[in-house]
Amino acid sequence: MPILSVTTEFTGQVGVNPRLVRILSNDVYSTVTADNYLQPLLTEGYTFYPTDYFFIMYGTSVNTAAIFTANITRTGTSTDITLVPYIPPGVPIVTGETVVNDIASFNNMTGGITDSGISKNALATYTGATIVGDFPLFNNTTGQLINSGIVPSAPSKPIVASLNGATVANDVSVFSDIKGTIADSGVAISALQLSANIKANSFAFGGGSTTTTFSLPGATTNTLVSAWIITASNASIVNSTKVLTPGTVTVSFTADPGTGTTVGYIAFIAPQ
Repeated sequence: MPILSVTTEFTGQVGVNPRLVRILSNDVYSTVTADNYLQPLLTEGYTFYPTDYFFIMYGTSVNTAAIFTANITRTGTSTDITLVPYIPPGVPIVTGETVVNDIASFNNMTGGITDSGISKNALATYTGATIVGDFPLFNNTTGQLINSGIVPSAPSKPIVASLNGATVANDVSVFSDIKGTIADSGVAISALQLSANIKANSFAFGGGSTTTTFSLPGATTNTLVSAWIITASNASIVNSTKVLTPGTVTVSFTADPGTGTTVGYIAFIAPQ
């Protein structure tokens, strides 16, 4: 045990309690804090008290300093003494093992700290200017945030919708429960009209009659169809648009629109 020197009493401090004990040692920290490190000094006749503070310079070059207190247990004639690092009041106590670059988190109400298990590299970073109250937006696949420019419709309401499952870019979102949770509908915004079964198109009519029909798969007598004349050689307007036979729409005109007629329409296939 390369304890180089021990001083238990300083001039002017004899009988003063708590006492400062000074030790110089070549041992490393793990040895200094091992059970019964000071036991050989007890054998040599030194006396230590639970109120003592130990100022120890340690290490192979005796160039590292720390303050310790002592846990002293006496059983009969046997004394066990173990040095404990002194932590001043208000200084956080770290419990458990830690990982370099992990984020520390409080584990009690008195300032105790433990490893959160979350690397600082997993935290979202941001780029560019931000505006108070705006929602953040992911800028890439590594979690970087930017200001979205989107302001909550009701800033006083603290509830923000959460996401349920994976999403696909440009898909339409839908509510998946009554609490506002959002899910991917599986419908791309570009296919929204098709998914909603809304048909919009035009067809040519050669004239010669005040009525014509066109095929509209899926149309039923409940289908709402609105038609209008885009081009015509005679003055006329659409008088009525009906589905009299499933899959076929009948269009009536106020007069024969003539040759070169083009009729536009929009149809809601499913009842709305």
